[in-house]
Amino acid sequence: MDRVVESAVAVIFAAMVVVGAAQIFYRYVLGGSLGWSHEFQRFAHIWLVFIVIPIAYNYGSHIGMNIISNRFPPKMHYGFELMIHSVWFLFGLGICVYTLDLMEVAQRQTSSSLRIPMHYVYSVFLFSGGYTMFVAVRKIVRRLRTPVDQRLVEAGSLE
Repeated sequence: MDRVVESAVAVIFAAMVVVGAAQIFYRYVLGGSLGWSHEFQRFAHIWLVFIVIPIAYNYGSHIGMNIISNRFPPKMHYGFELMIHSVWFLFGLGICVYTLDLMEVAQRQTSSSLRIPMHYVYSVFLFSGGYTMFVAVRKIVRRLRTPVDQRLVEAGSLE
């Protein structure tokens, strides 16, 4: 599943580049404009950012505060890791819950240029929250299956 999501990010990014290049071509070569290109790029950027959040969490690429946690004894460090993954799960759950409220309002709205329902644009929040919860559960299960090990703490592994 991770590769599919990462491939989707590449496709979205490529689409942004192609649409941006087409807009530049139309503007400077043909003297015209693509009225929908800015809106498309804005929506694609929203999708890109919210899909990358759980991907970055999966790889441990978000800023971490392990300066303090690495000083804990192994069992406390282990518990701290479980707490961090639980907070990520709650973050994903919160995104999903609040997005459902947002989508009720967004169902009645359409975008100005592309004329697509806004709840399609905001549906990425549900995906992002759900995928974040999936990654968090996977990390919690992996951590629970791994015994507390001093080598993990010394290596600074916060998986």
